[in-house]
Amino acid sequence: MSQQKTKHRILFNADCNWPFMQAPDPVTPDGVARVVDAVADAGADVFLANANGQMATYPSRARERLWDRFVPGDLEPFRLGEGDAQFKHDLVLKMRRLNEQWAATRWWSARKARRI
Repeated sequence: MSQQKTKHRILFNADCNWPFMQAPDPVTPDGVARVVDAVADAGADVFLANANGQMATYPSRARERLWDRFVPGDLEPFRLGEGDAQFKHDLVLKMRRLNEQWAATRWWSARKARRI
């Protein structure tokens, strides 16, 4: 007897920066796509990007993006709270570079349209 897969059986809820942290260096749209594809291949029906941060960590015209006031090399804003300041700085730099690639290629919209 074949078992029919029901729609939205498994929801994968990723923190807002998780896909960027899992993608190989240098982070590229295709690298993030491989992360999302790996989650889908593991059986997830829906990939949720939890936008729980105060600033957007994704291309947005409605919310301030994390890297909008970012100055490469300035570690001072990253010394607040717990964690390694250099790691936090490098993560924001990766996300900013990825956003620049998205903006140049409009990759995000095209990929989203194919996945829906």
